[in-house]
Amino acid sequence: LVSLAGGVRELALTPSSNIQVIGQVKKKDLAGGSLVQSRPHEGILVEAQLIRECPPDLRKKALRVLAAKVALAARADASQDGPSEKLGRELYETVSNKIEKWMEPPPAKLVKPMKRPDQQNHQKARWAEICKAKERSQQTEMAKLRNRVMFNVPEQRARQDLEFEEGDTGFGMLGQVGMGPAQSSNTKHAAIGKNE
Repeated sequence: LVSLAGGVRELALTPSSNIQVIGQVKKKDLAGGSLVQSRPHEGILVEAQLIRECPPDLRKKALRVLAAKVALAARADASQDGPSEKLGRELYETVSNKIEKWMEPPPAKLVKPMKRPDQQNHQKARWAEICKAKERSQQTEMAKLRNRVMFNVPEQRARQDLEFEEGDTGFGMLGQVGMGPAQSSNTKHAAIGKNE
């Protein structure tokens, strides 16, 4: 691989996508042989032991990973005074562990058993209780009207004779003409007729 690239420095400058095709047999080099024997995008790295031991469906993926690790090792060797085996062995272990992990069978899916019918009904009843409790805790229409205040209209209070003090609570829109749940439908229609 180093001799085909032209040296360690040239191999270090080569991108990993080009490293995997170094030594590739071109179609014109087959000299009239079958094109079935030509493997595109595969170079001399295909002959590595790690790639040969891979199943055929994982070879291209493993080849890309191995080419990337070869590029890292070449760059490390080119930057140091002398080549060291430590990094190469670590990268080899990394690639072999990845390939082994890919070849492991996928984990079996756990099939959850169906719930018993009485449990399902219990959950529906519990949900109905939650919905009823939520309805009971909602704010009533009277409380909503009491919290609203009309613009530029004095608010009614329980004791009109005293001056308004901080902390006094008024009735808000409760008791105003045309407001509140106590108003009958006839009054509403009469009010609408007057406004038109």
